[in-house]
Amino acid sequence: MALKIIDRKKTLSLMDFPGLINSASLAFRSFSEGKSSPPAYINIPLGDNFIHFKAGYRKNSKYFVMKYSGGFWGNAEKGLPVDYGYVIVHLSKTGEPIFMFYDLGAITDYRTAAAGALTCKLLSIKDSKVVGVIGSGIQARLQIKALLNVRPNIQIVKIWGRTPAHVTRYISEMSKKFDKINFIKCNKPKDAVVDVDILLTVSASNSPIVKAEWVSKGTHITAVGACTPTMQEHYPSVLKITDKLYADSIEKCSQDGEIHHALETGEITKKKITGEIGQLILKKIPARESNNEITFVDLVGLGIQDAAAAEYLLGKLIKK
Repeated sequence: MALKIIDRKKTLSLMDFPGLINSASLAFRSFSEGKSSPPAYINIPLGDNFIHFKAGYRKNSKYFVMKYSGGFWGNAEKGLPVDYGYVIVHLSKTGEPIFMFYDLGAITDYRTAAAGALTCKLLSIKDSKVVGVIGSGIQARLQIKALLNVRPNIQIVKIWGRTPAHVTRYISEMSKKFDKINFIKCNKPKDAVVDVDILLTVSASNSPIVKAEWVSKGTHITAVGACTPTMQEHYPSVLKITDKLYADSIEKCSQDGEIHHALETGEITKKKITGEIGQLILKKIPARESNNEITFVDLVGLGIQDAAAAEYLLGKLIKK
């Protein structure tokens, strides 16, 4: 069987956040039930850039996947994709590669946003109205789009990014797409953090930005940006003040995520970690218990998410 290539345009035509949020839930649940492949992956720094490889398999699935993604930050200025990512789907019985989503990172982008929305559904105040965003790239856009599927009453989005021109462009684009939301440009990161119901940190920062004293009671934080050992968006003291702290994988977040930095500095121990998102879905650990609690989710990304998302999209493609 020849390997069939599915390009970015076709891949994007298959995307829908309700379905992807469901596939994210399935992925995390499978992971915490021990019905998926281990979370191991490969990170390779290339100067200021990075590449990584993930693989994923859900028990009894017809497929397993291998995913490549990268961050080549100077490409944007050259008019090139920052990520030439792809996902290859293999038959689990024979290992034969049958489909390649040559999507330039689209599956990674959308499944990450779906996971963010899922964590907000599980942990944020149900009537959340104000969102803070740190970062102004693709995740700053997709996380809001996904979030509205689970928290439709959002009225205000406050955004800060390192490049003011990028923030201005973001607000112009997003205001046209979501005209009922007031998008506010913040001159300081603090302004995007204080007095929000939900804080989404989605930058590619290698140094901490968010300080504990900025975080208001009742805030839910989903941290997406830090997916390598050197990346960091939060000072470790932020994790220390949380009432409940979650990870997609405790093992991987202890090596690569915000939890990694807080453990390394001694601000927290592993006893501070409430548990994993899959355990939360399975109701094995507590969720938010009051509107005053600060909840924090560290997402470094798992191969099982790519596998679940690719299998969902492949199902739609075959039906067509």
